[in-house]
Amino acid sequence: PSNLSVRDSTNNVETFLFASSVGGIMGTVTDDPLNIQTNNTSAIFIDASQNVGIGDATPTYKLDVTGLARFTGLVDASHFVATSTTATSTFTGIQWDYSTSTGQDLTLNRIGNSTFSTVQDLQNIFHSAGWTSGGTIADIGGAAISVAAGTGLIRTSNSATALVPYFDWVASTTIDIPADTIRYIGVEYNSGSPRAAIRTTYNWNLKTDFPLGNVVNEGGTIHLENTPQAVGDHAATMIERAFESLGKQRDNITGGLIIGETGSRNVTMSSGTLWERLSSFAISAIDTSGADTFDTYCGTTKNETATSTWDNLNYCNSGSLTALSNNRWAVLWFYIELDGGFIMQYGTAQYVSEASAEIEGTPSTVTNRVIAQSKLIGRFIFQESASTAESIETVFATTFAGAVVTDHGNLAGLSDDDHTQYVLADGTRALTANWDAGSFDITATRFVADDATATTSLQATSVTGAISILGEYFTNFTTYVRSLFTAGTGINISSGSISATLGTSIDAGEITAGAIDGDDINSNIAGSHLTLTSASPDT
Repeated sequence: PSNLSVRDSTNNVETFLFASSVGGIMGTVTDDPLNIQTNNTSAIFIDASQNVGIGDATPTYKLDVTGLARFTGLVDASHFVATSTTATSTFTGIQWDYSTSTGQDLTLNRIGNSTFSTVQDLQNIFHSAGWTSGGTIADIGGAAISVAAGTGLIRTSNSATALVPYFDWVASTTIDIPADTIRYIGVEYNSGSPRAAIRTTYNWNLKTDFPLGNVVNEGGTIHLENTPQAVGDHAATMIERAFESLGKQRDNITGGLIIGETGSRNVTMSSGTLWERLSSFAISAIDTSGADTFDTYCGTTKNETATSTWDNLNYCNSGSLTALSNNRWAVLWFYIELDGGFIMQYGTAQYVSEASAEIEGTPSTVTNRVIAQSKLIGRFIFQESASTAESIETVFATTFAGAVVTDHGNLAGLSDDDHTQYVLADGTRALTANWDAGSFDITATRFVADDATATTSLQATSVTGAISILGEYFTNFTTYVRSLFTAGTGINISSGSISATLGTSIDAGEITAGAIDGDDINSNIAGSHLTLTSASPDT
């Protein structure tokens, strides 16, 4: 072995270099540090306690590094402590190997000895059981299905704070579906061995089990739905679902956004709040009798910018602004934007009544501002040239149906004479034309002719059957008995049926081959035309 020793006798410091079969050794003999320098600057400093500083001449740890350090291999340590509370780049890109450490070993910031504090607690509380991938339900023929292998999260017990581990489940290759039944397909914890499950009712608790979909066997034909309880990136999914299914919504707690009118054709709206996705937007009140204005559109064409009064003379006819006919009715639709912009869309037709205008639907062709940025807030219904709207309606998500009449007798105004084209039961309205009863019978106690001459009363082309008429129903027939009684099979006139007013106008030509029953004929009838059938003294 060889040895190089350098001694500072004044300060009693000795350093050495030593080479032997075990290798090279450099150090100090006395209780002094070792400083390795380059360019007259300390590069590595080792103090008497064997603390090593790289770029640090006063190390306090076994290794103190001032500056950036790069490790291309594994860093094996029991734990890491960030000295910065901001730590914006702390541990960036480092691959960790915690060996047997779990989320339960990593504690988050907390106050005191809180019940929940670890990374695992975070997952248990803020995540849910459900599907993340795989698990497709497929029809494999023969009234059977398969369930593919998949991945997810599931709770170990039916508790909202129970452990939520990640897991995989294996495929189920053949599951028979009985004819004309419904089966609900899902995944269950199964005491730590998760598996696909099939049930006859939808009874998933969404903690130790969750659905993947359902299957219907309809007469041997399989119909299935893959609708898993997805929990991957669920926050973004829920936000998007709310946006696409609900769109912009009025805040029903704070209320407001009620449309109205003031002065002559000025529009008002109360303040309120709109929601879109997870953000709320405060909307200020609007009054166009002051500084507020709105833009108007017919279809996609802007007609007016920053106007303050609504148009009472026009409607939108297939994209063209068209003058309303006299006294016609129309609709105006109002929309609000998240930044408070106010828009009016013309209605698409004119109507002969307010009731007809009420059934108009929202315009199908509208400006892009309405499509992308606006919410329908209300409508005006008005009559041509009117200075005020007849009806003002604000849109709400919830509507209430008023009570309806279920018994005709509960209707109001049943005795009103509103329809003059109909005959009244009390007979106070006369017919205005001939009444044709067709082939049906008319039954009545009697018929009275308004015209004393009655040239056409009760006439018929021919009468082939017997006519039986009680005597008291012959009135005012003094002249036209002949035309009324030319019957083919005889006329049976009961006692007292022919009054004295008939005088002598009944002769042999009037009553032919007939018989008069009864004893009283108080008339002056020529004897030559009367054949007596009884010798009763009364005749």
